[in-house]
Amino acid sequence: MQPTIDLRHLSALGGASDPELCEIIDDFLDELPLNVADARRLIAEGNLNGLREMAHKIRGMSGSMGFKPLCAIATEADKDTPIEDPGGWLDRLEVEIAVGVNAWKILKADAQG
Repeated sequence: MQPTIDLRHLSALGGASDPELCEIIDDFLDELPLNVADARRLIAEGNLNGLREMAHKIRGMSGSMGFKPLCAIATEADKDTPIEDPGGWLDRLEVEIAVGVNAWKILKADAQG
């Protein structure tokens, strides 16, 4: 199992004590519930191309910030192959978002004293 946040990668970006990086990650994590709501709407509409675009965005942002499990789940939908169970995929994404948010809060609190 991969760690929720790749600490080496995060450190290379400046670490959890870097205020600018913290703001970027906080904004990204704050936006994820909106992305999930949009993804649910796209699934209900049958718009799997829109869902792939959303997954691509999440994949890129989560990967660039070191949230590897979140990136891996987003990668599943960011392909040309059909998503077997879009609702199940989104449920797993939501769980990983919650785990990532909690891990980030703990890491940031530890880094900032």
